[in-house]
Amino acid sequence: MHGTTIGTLIFLAALFVGIQTTAFSTDVAAQFSLPADIPEPGFHLDPDQVPKAPAGVRVSYIGVNDSTLRFLIYNGSTETVSCLGYAGLCASPELLINGLDANAWVCMMGSPRYDIKPGDTVEMIVTPEDFASVPGKNDKVVVGYKPIREDSQDRYFAEPIVIPPAFRNEIRKSLTKFGE
Repeated sequence: MHGTTIGTLIFLAALFVGIQTTAFSTDVAAQFSLPADIPEPGFHLDPDQVPKAPAGVRVSYIGVNDSTLRFLIYNGSTETVSCLGYAGLCASPELLINGLDANAWVCMMGSPRYDIKPGDTVEMIVTPEDFASVPGKNDKVVVGYKPIREDSQDRYFAEPIVIPPAFRNEIRKSLTKFGE
C-alpha cells in the first residue's frame, strides 16, 4: 500500500510539472512569435508579376571542371549572336589579366559557327591553352565573349575571378608543352 501511494504521488507530480511546462512554453512562444497574418518583409509580389530575364548579353562564371573554366553566356538581346563552337558550347573566350590582353594565339580557321538565339544560354569553356601567360595567385582574370560579326565591337565580360592554383598549374604545363 505504501508503494502504491508513493507511485501515485510521483505520477501526479510528474503530470503537474508536464502540464505547467507545456503551458509556459506555449505562452512564451505566443509572446515572442510574429502573428501569422503579418507578411514577411520584402516579399510583396503581385501574383501577376513574373521575374524578368536580364536584358543584353550576360556572361557568368559557373566553376572549374576537368581542367576547364566554365562560363554561361545568356543572350537577353533581341538579336541572334554567334560564337565559334557547336551544340551549345562556345570555345572563343576573350581573356584579360589585370586589364591586359591574355589571349594566346589559337588558329580558329574552319571552326564551326554557333548561333545563340534570343533567350538562349550556352556554355563557354576556357582551357589552359587559351592563356598566353600564367596569372599570379592574386591577379584578377576577366573572361568574356565577343560576338562574331564583322560590324560588332561589342564585348561582354563576367565579373573578375581569381584562378584556382590547380588551373594555374595546368596553364604552366600547357605553356611549357608548347615551348613558350
